[in-house]
Amino acid sequence: MAMNDTDRRKEARARITIPVQILRRSERVAVQMVDASFRGLFLRVTSAPQVRELVKLRIELPTRELLVHAVVVRHTPEAGGKVGVGLSFFALNGQDRADWQSFIMNALHARSRAA
Repeated sequence: MAMNDTDRRKEARARITIPVQILRRSERVAVQMVDASFRGLFLRVTSAPQVRELVKLRIELPTRELLVHAVVVRHTPEAGGKVGVGLSFFALNGQDRADWQSFIMNALHARSRAA
């Protein structure tokens, strides 16, 4: 019996839509965040980075901006020529990690209250 993506997830995800940019050399590409967890996030993009590629992201939290690195772990084809991209954080430490975890905890708590 095959497992779907939800069955394989190690932790809860929250549907979150906040501004995210993929930063490359001289360009910033705005992308759509679909959901996020403590260890990573899922983005909808038109041009996907390669699997196992290290990317730099700018994430606009309500309280501050985070600059983080993440590794592309999977691609999921979507309608309309878009691609879903699963990313896992790389070396997220210190205050950045604490702020991200607090943000996700609040999002998960809000989701459980709404259910």
